[in-house]
Amino acid sequence: MENSENEIKKTLKYLKPDEQLKVDPYFYTRLKAKIDERRKEGGLAEEKWAFGFFKPAFLFLVIILNIISAFYFMNSNAKENKAKSLYYSELKTEYSNDYNKIIYSNTK
Repeated sequence: MENSENEIKKTLKYLKPDEQLKVDPYFYTRLKAKIDERRKEGGLAEEKWAFGFFKPAFLFLVIILNIISAFYFMNSNAKENKAKSLYYSELKTEYSNDYNKIIYSNTK
């Protein structure tokens, strides 16, 4: 039991070092210089061209899909409105007939 506790303590000691890692003070400057160098070489310029081309194409596609869905929605609502009005008129006729039967049967 004591042996396993010692092993656990050793493992935790490796996971939590007491002193902080030291970083070269010019690390950020060197990293920024490498990024700028890659931009000048054209690696990132090609990506900008691709995004520059695909963004308008994607926007155009979204607009077309919106227009198509709007027409579909408006047409489906027109059909549903016709069905609803037909249903309501039939319901009104049916209830008015039932109401009339009740009224006239009570008066006899």
